[in-house]
Amino acid sequence: MAGLQTICNKLSKNVSSAYCNTSGGTTGRQWVFQKPQLAGGATYNNTGALSSFTLKTGEKGIKANGKAKKGSGASAISTGENGGVVNAQTVVSQFKYQTGLEAKALMEFMRADGKIVFQETAKGTIRVYFWNFGSEGGSATDGTGTGLLDPNDEFIATITGEDTELPLFFEVALEDGETDQLKASATYLDSLTLADPA
Repeated sequence: MAGLQTICNKLSKNVSSAYCNTSGGTTGRQWVFQKPQLAGGATYNNTGALSSFTLKTGEKGIKANGKAKKGSGASAISTGENGGVVNAQTVVSQFKYQTGLEAKALMEFMRADGKIVFQETAKGTIRVYFWNFGSEGGSATDGTGTGLLDPNDEFIATITGEDTELPLFFEVALEDGETDQLKASATYLDSLTLADPA
């Protein structure tokens, strides 16, 4: 039927419905800091999302661009008899690399302890993993592929850690006239990361 408009087409970003599909997965873009780099001073907005934080003087995070639709973030929650909650968080990222320097950088990334990962989702939000304590471990696989059609020179990193809460949302306060939450939040995170090498 030409011109058919479903309810899902008409809903604004301020209204949502469990019956309207949204994209899952990640875009591959993420920003990574280490817990010891934080200077404190985190703020949260009225929806509970992290809206700002500061780094110690001279500190910068890194920006990583993994393969789109190949990453994920997950939480496994367990409770104890005393009402305590443990949230085991996992972030999976898949990276392509072409040079020995890029391979070395990936290994340095794996060696870094206490990582905090800001991961962009395909839905257009940014989730924050390991915020309270930083990551505690991880694993990675790398390979050339066994067949002609297999992917090669792909590094799949799995970062793990425990927290007491679900991964946060990250939403900076919008300036007057700004309407794009994802763009504003990404610009803020970009300002706290190292510039891409020329």
